[in-house]
Amino acid sequence: MFKRYAVVQQKACVACGSCADVCPRGAISVHHGCLAQVNVTHCVGCGLCARECPLEWTRTPPVSPWVVQFSFKLYSLMLTSEIIAILAMIWFRPRAWCTFCPMGTLTQGICKFRNRKG
Repeated sequence: MFKRYAVVQQKACVACGSCADVCPRGAISVHHGCLAQVNVTHCVGCGLCARECPLEWTRTPPVSPWVVQFSFKLYSLMLTSEIIAILAMIWFRPRAWCTFCPMGTLTQGICKFRNRKG
């Protein structure tokens, strides 16, 4: 089993400090007035910071930390490819975005793999 601890969505955090004020173990600190960080060795995963955050950017996820990291990286990749696709659609032609779609690429790869096996 994995240890639960608080996760701060750093790109959205406004560093108000309310999560740090309510943390009973002092595991959350606000650095340079612009970023809240969690010390996972002190965090017990009580969830008080998640309830106190006014913008709901702090949470204690019920999944393993590597899954959370992987999910954020995958989302960032997909968002970046969609932005590139929309720009290509505007500059070139309406269906140009199809070549950039990560889901289309994954689907095509799965179909090619299945056809090669069977």
